[in-house]
Amino acid sequence: MRPFSCIILTILLLTAGLAGAIGRKRPPGRPNVVLILTDDQGWGDLSANKNPWLKTPNMDRLAQQGTSFEHFYVSPLCAPTRASLLTGRYHLSTGVVSVSKGLETMDSEETTLAELFRANGYQTGMFGKWHSGQHYPNRPNDQGFDEFLGFCAGHWSNYFDTKLDHNGELVQTTGYITDVLTDAALKFIGANQDKPFFCYIPYNAPHSPFQVPDAYFNKFKAKGRSNELACVYGMVSNLDDNVGRVLAFLKKRKLKKNTIVIFMTDNGPNGTRYNGDMRGIKGSVKGACGYRSSSAGPIKSPSCRVGQVEHSVTISQPFQAAQLPSPDRVPRKEAYEMADWGHLVIDTFRVPAGKTSIRLKALKIAGSSAAEIDGLRLSFVGN
Repeated sequence: MRPFSCIILTILLLTAGLAGAIGRKRPPGRPNVVLILTDDQGWGDLSANKNPWLKTPNMDRLAQQGTSFEHFYVSPLCAPTRASLLTGRYHLSTGVVSVSKGLETMDSEETTLAELFRANGYQTGMFGKWHSGQHYPNRPNDQGFDEFLGFCAGHWSNYFDTKLDHNGELVQTTGYITDVLTDAALKFIGANQDKPFFCYIPYNAPHSPFQVPDAYFNKFKAKGRSNELACVYGMVSNLDDNVGRVLAFLKKRKLKKNTIVIFMTDNGPNGTRYNGDMRGIKGSVKGACGYRSSSAGPIKSPSCRVGQVEHSVTISQPFQAAQLPSPDRVPRKEAYEMADWGHLVIDTFRVPAGKTSIRLKALKIAGSSAAEIDGLRLSFVGN
């Protein structure tokens, strides 16, 4: 396992106040964590961000009653964002560089949020799209989740009465996929309400294919939207209803005061539609998730909202604040990112432990022929 590094979502760990693994029964003061991630939802796909057609009261409520991060950055594609979210590391350092052909597979030795929570006495469940590896040892159950229902690929072709992976077995489901995933998440929460739990719900909507129940589709067709936009907005509206179901369930089971709920999206809109004064779509370096034309910087996330929190939230070093035991260090390869070394190169490379120099082919960094990182001598050949 690799050490878990700090990103903004270490708020999950910081507020948890974990104090070492002492079994699965709830210790005093350990809050539950529900992390909701949507797929291809843009900054503008929220009524809180003044979308003129959508109403998302439950997502908006998280911002109104909780904390909203307005400068929160993600990658322009889903698998890289998920790798960073799960590990707290730059996606290139985890082996994830794209979304298909094996380039979305996260290194199995990475330490995930699920592994960290489970090691500290939490029940862990995931319900939705994984997109970090489809085979052993890269699947959700291999990477720290006790319970899993969803799919490991980056794309699913049927959203109605579909077959999904349940802990390694393909099972038939009934109903619309977003509703099915919520049902499974609520069942997990109910079964573990007397223990600390980490419930990760990475919904696959509004990712294509654009399939949604008629009632949601018709609502936006009646507003004059195109078939695609009626589907997308219908999927987001259905998502909002399901977020509301999660919040209502926590309240009904008297878990609200001891549960942290985090909502975020992975990379932004999967097509051209309302997105405020931002430009670009998913996959665009101009800002799949909302890059304001008046400013410069990395990709901006649509939102990261934290709600249902009765505790104050502090951001600092994860292991100090959470008192989490760091995973054992093992000999491993070091990864170095070159994205910050000039606009000519975006690449990653790995160096066996103990090496003091390496030659890299077909790389050119701002005209340099050599460089040094942390005592490692790099020489560059080719263009």
